[in-house]
Amino acid sequence: MSKFLKWGVCIGAGLIVVLFLLVCYVSSKVKSELENNLNGYAHYFNQQYTDVLHDINNMNDAKIRLSPFVCNGIINYDCKTSLDVILDRQTQSGFKVKDLNLSFSDIRTNSMKIGLSGVIENVNTLETESAIVPKNFALSSVLKIIDRQKGQMENATVLRFQSNAMKAKIEAGYGMRDLSLANKNIIKVIQTILAESGGLANLDLEFMIKNFALKLEGKNIREVFANILKAQNDLEYDKKVDSMIWLIGGMLPSFGFSDSANISALQTMASQLSRFFKSQDDNFLFNLEARDEVWGRFSDFNEINLQHFIQNLDKNFIFKAGQ
Repeated sequence: MSKFLKWGVCIGAGLIVVLFLLVCYVSSKVKSELENNLNGYAHYFNQQYTDVLHDINNMNDAKIRLSPFVCNGIINYDCKTSLDVILDRQTQSGFKVKDLNLSFSDIRTNSMKIGLSGVIENVNTLETESAIVPKNFALSSVLKIIDRQKGQMENATVLRFQSNAMKAKIEAGYGMRDLSLANKNIIKVIQTILAESGGLANLDLEFMIKNFALKLEGKNIREVFANILKAQNDLEYDKKVDSMIWLIGGMLPSFGFSDSANISALQTMASQLSRFFKSQDDNFLFNLEARDEVWGRFSDFNEINLQHFIQNLDKNFIFKAGQ
């Protein structure tokens, strides 16, 4: 091998090492900033929601503790923590989420995948309700920047959770935008959101719901809910279910729904929910889709009443049952 080729190989190898070290340095810096921002939010979260519990029925013994995050990774990041919620210290009622993992993967300039999963344990609840209390959950989300100048993004999210009696799946697609997020790459967007003590709520982002779907799956649901409703026999249980379904399906116009197609879809949904509760079907599904792009803000919910909220749902969304 000539000296020229040897020097070329050495220089090429040297560049690879330098680039690798540069990637490691940048990644380590990003990981450190991410961990610091997450722990800053954890401190706010603990204080804010402990105060919220104290304001509810004088729950002065209540406490929420989100442990410090520990992040690992070079290009993809996993940040682990745990959550303890104590509602009453004397009875030790509450729950714990262990193996709580927040992940960031497939990171590009304008997009990334975000995951959140955990195992729920030590839930102190009534024995009759324990079968429907979730024991684990997993959320996956794909966040994309659509318009950098406007700070506009879209997010597709899937949340799954499972109890002893049934499985649930929630899917949602939505958009959000704010000028404070403009001209930033996806990492900077996440850091900006986390840097705000209240996260999305404090930023008061504009948001737009594109679609939403709920699916429930379970067998022997009749037996589980019969215990919850304290129904002594099938006839009594059916009457209680029919009474609840009538409240959902029979009073829709008085709730503020006026679109006949939506009323029909919701009545069908109520009927299908009845069949699910009676174990005549093993699953229940409904979804809604936005008619047009309608943007709002989180702060709008501070001034809206239930009647107005339902009327807006009826006006801006198309409800579909069992599709």
